[in-house]
Amino acid sequence: MKLAKGTLRLIAGFLVMFCITIASGILLNTVYLCLDVPVIISTSEEWLLHPDVLRYIAVSMCWIMLDCIILIAFIQFAISIVRKRVFFSRGQTVKLVIIASSMLVRTLLGLAYPTIHIPEMVGGFIGPVAIAPMLDLRLLSFSLMFFALAGIFEYGRILQEDSDNIL
Repeated sequence: MKLAKGTLRLIAGFLVMFCITIASGILLNTVYLCLDVPVIISTSEEWLLHPDVLRYIAVSMCWIMLDCIILIAFIQFAISIVRKRVFFSRGQTVKLVIIASSMLVRTLLGLAYPTIHIPEMVGGFIGPVAIAPMLDLRLLSFSLMFFALAGIFEYGRILQEDSDNIL
């Protein structure tokens, strides 16, 4: 029984660390957006009329919102495992699909709408502002991983129901 408690503590620690990592990423994205907007405003006098700037702000806000959805779903997933000790259930599968779908939508937003890349100031000069779509392969691979985990958890749920029906 000690091994089971030790394993559960290890899993709980990993899940808490992952939640903290996601939360700090959301915080950094929010701070970056708050610091980025004044730079954009100061570099262009007619920033409000430029559709790419407004699109950038809207897409960044959508990214932060999707990150919050991912964090909330993952916290609910972790609570179900640690407190309720429910590993395989329909709810767990749905939470994993929500996380994967949010990551996929965030990746597609990066492709659909251009991202403004502002170079750093080097020697007192700022280089040209680049506007280009962005393909985040890391986020896409995490999305595919969470879709695969959802399939594995659904398969585990089906196996658990079968074994319960046999007993």
